[in-house]
Amino acid sequence: MLDNQNKKGPIVQILACPEPSGQWSKHTLELLGDAWVLSERLGGQTGAWVLGSCDGIDELRHFGCDLVLNVQSPRLESWSSEAVAFALKQTLPNNCRVILLPADAHGEEVAALLSQALRGYWIPDVLIISVTRTGSLEVTAMVHGGKFSRSLRANAEVPFILTMKEGVAEVRKKKGPDFRIETIEIDFFSVPRLTEVKNFMAPDPKTIDITDAPRIVAGGKGTAGEAGMKLVAQLAEKLGASVAASRLAVDLGWAPAERQVGQTGRTVRPRLYVACGISGASHHVAGMRESEHIVAINPDARAPIHDISHLTLAADLHQLIPTICGLLERRAAGDWV
Repeated sequence: MLDNQNKKGPIVQILACPEPSGQWSKHTLELLGDAWVLSERLGGQTGAWVLGSCDGIDELRHFGCDLVLNVQSPRLESWSSEAVAFALKQTLPNNCRVILLPADAHGEEVAALLSQALRGYWIPDVLIISVTRTGSLEVTAMVHGGKFSRSLRANAEVPFILTMKEGVAEVRKKKGPDFRIETIEIDFFSVPRLTEVKNFMAPDPKTIDITDAPRIVAGGKGTAGEAGMKLVAQLAEKLGASVAASRLAVDLGWAPAERQVGQTGRTVRPRLYVACGISGASHHVAGMRESEHIVAINPDARAPIHDISHLTLAADLHQLIPTICGLLERRAAGDWV
């Protein structure tokens, strides 16, 4: 473990991951937000691991980060879960109590390896992290596919390793007054080269779980049947989005149950949610209202969906969607006016 000189108390540590564009992922900033709140309650600081060379490390100070451990090695140029877990273990601050990792394929694989290396405890699908009056950590996590939740108390002897899905935590802006960066070089000679990522392939929007989809086009009663849902699917394809549906559309057999959004379906938080022919009943809104950008296509200007949308289009989707798809085709071809 890293001999950290901070005497303020416990440290919450996250793994900071940039997007291919070089910008910090929203997921990283969300984890930092929860880590900062938790470290404040524990009387400590918030740390972040940054693996390999990365521009914009200084930006993390504006989101609650106090200490960046920049781990350098050629082994980290291509993702290798066993190398990442080894790097995290070797550079773990000695007063760390919580490790937050993204709940994606990479984060969960590292969490499993790291929990074994530290002989600690990994809790997936975390929803809430709180501190009791006695200073103990209490973690609430989903189980059985989100149908139930459980609460656990942390053992202070080893840090808790927690994985959280994107959209669970909250981005918070807070500039750390004593922000610092420590560059660390690690020798991976003793770590076997078991895996190596050659390239990244984007998931197929048609098959991805809608809870993980960054863009969603959803159809409701106003699609008027399978023909209307085909238009929804065409718009989704042009946008690189996943298809979803309201409860009524699913009950009528126009879409499979796993595509249902709402209180009795799935809760989604995509960056873009296009509601087509959906009135905006409370049970549907409960499952999508936290979407970053909401677009409503509904000819009824008084439909409740327009009240929560960022862009409202009071038009018939059967006429509007073909027009939108045509414009998107022109844009893709470079014929954009």
